[in-house]
Amino acid sequence: MSVQIDRVIPLRQAAKKASVSVKVLQSLVESGKLEAVKLPDGEIAVNERDLAQAKPVERDESLRGKPISASDAVAKYKVPRSSIADWIRRGYITVIRPGYGMELDESDVKLCADIHHQHKAVGSRAPLFDKKGKPYQLKDAVMAAYRRGLRHAQRERA
Repeated sequence: MSVQIDRVIPLRQAAKKASVSVKVLQSLVESGKLEAVKLPDGEIAVNERDLAQAKPVERDESLRGKPISASDAVAKYKVPRSSIADWIRRGYITVIRPGYGMELDESDVKLCADIHHQHKAVGSRAPLFDKKGKPYQLKDAVMAAYRRGLRHAQRERA
């Protein structure tokens, strides 16, 4: 008989291991999607086994080339139609069949929707993709707010 003991690791270490920001993990904890414990020193730790939920978003290759209508995409992935239209305009989503009854590549739609939901959970308005076309990695929200404050202060001085 084998017993598996859960191993908890601090939030910062877990974020590094999962290749996501601490803020993403915090939002998963706050939303109840990831369980956490408070250590005696006040630090928050998560179960190492549960980190699979926080992995960076990846493309689902099994959906590559599979057509989906814009209406079905809105219903299935729970994103606004305007977001899908914006993603098509920006070239994030491949249009398989244009015009009336437009069909989209479902792998592109799912990737964009997953990133969108991850950003929404954290309250980020960051772009979906960076300049290299990779999913934009969210940064620490505290540092981002600090930098926005600095930019705002610089504009007011100018």
